[in-house]
Amino acid sequence: MDQDPVTVSGGEKSEDNTIQKPQDVSLSQSIPPQRPSVLDSFGPSFATDKTYWRFLSLSVLSGLLLGLLSSVQSILVAYTLELWRGNVYGDPSATKLNFFAGQPWWIAVVSLGGLITGLIQAIPCFRYPKEVHSLFGEICVAGDGSSSFPGFYSSGAPAVFLSNSLGLALGGTIGPEAAFAFLGASLSHAIYYLPFVRTRYPLPTSDLRIFVLVGMSVAVASILPTPIMAVSLISELFTLTCSRDEGMGSVYLKFFVSAGIGGCVAFTVAVGIGVVTYDHLSDPYYVNLAVPTGIFADFLPLKAILLGLIGCFLGYVFLAAKLICKRGARRLSTYINSLSEYKLGTILTPAVGGIFVGIIAWILPGTTGIGEEGMRFLAKSQNGQNEPVVFVSTGLLKLLSLAICMSFGWTGGVILPLLFVGSSVGAGIAEAAGWNRLLCMACVGGSLMASHMPAPFAFWAGLITLYETGLGVAYGTFISILVSLLFGVAFGTKQKFILLMTSQQHNKRRSMYLNISVYDDDDDDDNNN
Repeated sequence: MDQDPVTVSGGEKSEDNTIQKPQDVSLSQSIPPQRPSVLDSFGPSFATDKTYWRFLSLSVLSGLLLGLLSSVQSILVAYTLELWRGNVYGDPSATKLNFFAGQPWWIAVVSLGGLITGLIQAIPCFRYPKEVHSLFGEICVAGDGSSSFPGFYSSGAPAVFLSNSLGLALGGTIGPEAAFAFLGASLSHAIYYLPFVRTRYPLPTSDLRIFVLVGMSVAVASILPTPIMAVSLISELFTLTCSRDEGMGSVYLKFFVSAGIGGCVAFTVAVGIGVVTYDHLSDPYYVNLAVPTGIFADFLPLKAILLGLIGCFLGYVFLAAKLICKRGARRLSTYINSLSEYKLGTILTPAVGGIFVGIIAWILPGTTGIGEEGMRFLAKSQNGQNEPVVFVSTGLLKLLSLAICMSFGWTGGVILPLLFVGSSVGAGIAEAAGWNRLLCMACVGGSLMASHMPAPFAFWAGLITLYETGLGVAYGTFISILVSLLFGVAFGTKQKFILLMTSQQHNKRRSMYLNISVYDDDDDDDNNN
């Protein structure tokens, strides 16, 4: 009787009733196991992924483009300022600063800069957060990988860049970091959605937010004095503002490596072009001062604590000045809008602010611009060459001028101007008390910055690399920053004085009855400071 052949899972029955093994052999049996690479064993896992290298190559591309734009802005601002203002500081070993060293017609120049800024801001697509950490909040909240972030438009980036560049060139007391952060985020957003990039270098949608944050870091690295300060600043803001529930370890490491490499590329391109093109941009922050080496000599910790309190006090002064100026700007804008049906408050308010800034520049020319020339002068001039009252007055008037520009609608940020304010006041204290000037500059500047921005250790690292400080200055600056964190306004609205919070509620009630459209977003910016 014939029987059907018996089939066995994994083989067939042969004629001699023996089970034969299947012919298919698994991949693990045909290919011997390979030894794991060093990156697989010890390094980050994303470093072996092709997607990451595409991500990194696009970051380097952003660094090249942003470094070029940074050098263009630096050269434009330096040439224009020297054309109408001249070299205010001159030779640090021979220049003596005096009151009313400017010219009365400078008021018209700075006011013209405000008018141009207002005209550019009248463009419908023009909008950007006034603070870098406000932009971080918007990007981190919109973490769904959508193609449009709230308050974040690539079409408005050229107008922001042009407004900030012309404002600096015509004497505005602002910094470029906020505008460049928006520019870097916009550029990364545009690169991510280019058809060529989407075809040849596709990236997961989840990487869009990280790529935008990397673009911000690269942009800030191209304009700050040291790239480590820029990358540390963005990484601290990233850690504080973004959610930690999405694999923060690998995400943070991917971000930090890409931002560091792209930032160094941007910094190299910007500095290289600036050195070749314009001699003044190649002048380093060389310190021609004595550097304390001992960390306990001459009551250094006590001095650092006192200087930290002074920097914290300056932070409160800046907040109060900005609050007063903001109220005045709102009332002025409302009054100008009531005079005409065309609502000219957006255009004319920055011009009126430019008049006040021009008057301050006439009194002390060193208050105009970013303040990098002033920091070089303070670091290289001799002790006893200038009166302490000149240094302190320059810092305080610079603080007032910065508050006016930020409140009256100028395009820019506060990081570099506030650093100059602290350095100038610190130099005046050193001249009056006979203390080490480098210690006073670094301590007051670092504590003032830490009282305003939630990235204190980035400023500490930036200062000690900027001025090539010794152990004593690094230790004293660290103490001052900690003091500023304890008594300052570093981490949001919880530490702000009651007057600022009550004014927000008052302004919101007033906005229900008044036609205010230009400065409504400033309240939200203050809540993010």
